[in-house]
This record gives sequence, structure tokens and C-alpha cells, in this order.
Amino acid sequence: MENAELSEREIEILKLVGQGKSNKEIAQDLFISVNTVKVHLANIFKKIGADSRLEATLFAIEQGLIDSPRTPTEIPAVTLPGTTSTEVQPARAVQARWKVALRFALIALLLGGLFLLIRTGWLQTETGTVDPLVSSLSQQRWSALSPLPTERAGCALAAYENKVYIIGGEGPSGVVNTLDAYDLTTTTLESLPAKPTAIRAAAAVIIGGNIYVPGGETAPGQPTNLLEIYQLQNSQWRQGSPLPYPVSRYGLAAVEGMLYLFGGWDGSQILNDVLRYDPINDRWQKMTAFAMPRADAQAVLLGDKIYLVGGSGNAQPANPIEVYTPSLDQPGLTPWSRQISLPEGFKFLGAQNLNGTLFVIGRDEDEAFTLMQYTPQNNTWYSYEETPPEALAAEPEMIGTGGEIYFFGGKNKDLSFSSQVIRYQAVFTIVLPRITK
Repeated sequence: MENAELSEREIEILKLVGQGKSNKEIAQDLFISVNTVKVHLANIFKKIGADSRLEATLFAIEQGLIDSPRTPTEIPAVTLPGTTSTEVQPARAVQARWKVALRFALIALLLGGLFLLIRTGWLQTETGTVDPLVSSLSQQRWSALSPLPTERAGCALAAYENKVYIIGGEGPSGVVNTLDAYDLTTTTLESLPAKPTAIRAAAAVIIGGNIYVPGGETAPGQPTNLLEIYQLQNSQWRQGSPLPYPVSRYGLAAVEGMLYLFGGWDGSQILNDVLRYDPINDRWQKMTAFAMPRADAQAVLLGDKIYLVGGSGNAQPANPIEVYTPSLDQPGLTPWSRQISLPEGFKFLGAQNLNGTLFVIGRDEDEAFTLMQYTPQNNTWYSYEETPPEALAAEPEMIGTGGEIYFFGGKNKDLSFSSQVIRYQAVFTIVLPRITK
């Protein structure tokens, strides 16, 4: 199969499938409907002879449309006897190997599951002895990357096509309006057109190729109601309709092409409001408020629900997790529910969706770095502690992409600003080699 038989849009969608994105996430990234994504996928599967997303991903790797998820130096690979690398074969030859590849993939998943069981302590001995292989792998999960050129904290982050866009923040010279693109592959930084307004304590999301940055603080404790939008295609900023009121330190998520803003600080009090922004009509609308006012929370999209995690309200940690279902926010229905709470004494740093799972990052009462994985099916936490080889700065901004979490900046123990960039591999992946006849 030659790549030319796939349209540009089909190749674009196939690449996103290879990144592990769901139909909804693909629709949001490309600003198309979920049904359109399904139609394209049906055509792609028919053209390449695939029966599943896994087969489509393997095909994309074979054809060079996407890279293998990791290099051998970053994570260990499964070594299978009798396998070699070769040039890309036509689809008819490759198609006959899908079933074999699928079997190896299932083996890899089982090995990955076994690894997770050991990590979480389920397969430890009574004395707590961990398998030496697992201990070795633990040391490989942390990486110190090229630092930021300037120290900063309180910046907004957005991830798109293997780049993290770093917006504003506060540094030694005060609140800044910089926009930088940090390439996660080369760990290099590209300076882009500066944001019209310098802000800190804001968040950002990408919808349809645009980065939306609502509110934030022009100086510590001075929220703004501005909405500024960066267009990735033409590298230009524009203003959207202002928010109904100034707000900073809020949670932010995007669902079905809509932007949702939760709580935050308006300069005098912590809020429990929900604001929805419609990019097509450039209009803000108040939605159903949630129970506990909170600032500095993170809004994490899982499926069709938004999990509001962490933060603080009325000088106390906001431990309960509140769950918002946008489709239920209409008369006669209840869009909010409550899930399990964070443990008492847990110091919340952030929360991310990694490969469809909610991960919460923080420190326990002994200041140990703690990663907690939440499973909605049984409403329970699985937690484990790590010791980063390099001490993390306090209050870093973080973002998850694939199975990794990236920490940017923050503040050092002496309250100076940090330029640190740290990568943590939260989800361990086993890479399958190419399989030939």
C-alpha cells in the first residue's frame, strides 16, 4: 500500500490514532465531528486492510507515517527470537502478518500489566522486596531535559503535535507575556509571537488549531477578564469575547469543541462557577455551579466527563473529586456527582489524563513524591511513591502527553524561580519490533 492511496486528512487521522487518541480527542484536535472521524476511520481500515486501531497503528509504523513510541535507549523493548528489521513491504504482504503482530501485542500488554502489579506492590514479598528489574526500570523513568532559557513559575501549558506551548508566567523580572514552543523530541525552545497581555496563574487549551488563554493575573492578585487566542496556523494573536468577570487560578478543559472554566479566584473570593465558551459564536455562558468553591484545581477530561481535582477552598484543601457531565447540564438533569476524595494530608500538585486514566501527582505527609492512579470502575486509588533523582522545584506547572508527565519551572527552596524541565514516565510502554516473514 502506498501512502498516496490515503488522503491527507486520512493520514492526519491515522497519525492521531497512532498517538492513542480517541475519536473524541481526534475530533477536538481537528475541529470536526466524531461522526466524521468514524467515517474516515472506516475508509482507512478498508484501504489498509485493518480490523482494529492496533492494526492501523502497526501499519502506520510500518509505513513510516509515525515513529515507534520510544527509542530503545529510553525504555526496554521485548526481544523476540527470529525477528529482524526490513524495508516497508506493500500492504498485501504486511496484512498477512497482522494476526501474528496482534498476538505479540497481547503478550506485551500482559507483561505491562505484570509490571504494574509489581510496581503497585501487589506482587511484592512479605518483606517488601521488589524485583531488581522493576527497580532498574524505576531509575529510567526520570529525565532532566534542557532547561528553560529563563526561570519562571505560574505559566500556562498546552500540548500539540509533540510540542508544549509555554505561555506567560512570572519570573525575576515580574509577569511576562512570552510564548515559547518546547519540542519534546529535540528539547529545544522556539520563541513565538508574544501574547498581547502578560499573565500568570492562567491555563490554556487547544481547540481547532487555536490556543485559548482566558483570564489570569496581570500582577499577583489582580485577575483579568481578557480572552486571548493564538492561531497556530498563522502565528497570530486575537482577542475573543471577554469573560463575564475577572478570574485566575481556575480549572480548564475542552469538550466537543467547547471550553469549560471551573471556579478560580476573582480578586476577592474563591468561586464555584462554571463558564462555558462557544468558539463559533464567541459567547460565554454560565452553567450549573459545583458544590465546593475551589481555586488551583485541575479539570481533567476522561471520556465524556470532566473530573475536577484538587485545589483549595476557604483556606483548606479541596479533597473531594467532583465530576461534571456536560451533556447533562440542562433543565431537569443533574450534571454534577462526587467521587472518592484525595487522602488527608496529601499535597496536591496536579492531575493529568494519561492514556485514558486519571493520574494525580502530589506529595504525602513526609514530602515523598506520590503518584496516584484512579479507576472510575471501582472508585479506588492505587498509589506508589517515587524518589526523583533530581529534586523537583515546588509549584511546577505540569502537562501529560502519551504516558509521560512533564514538569516546567516552579520555585526553588529559597523561593527563587526555577528553569527546570523534568520528564517522568508514568505509564511504562513495551515496544514491539517489526515482524517480517
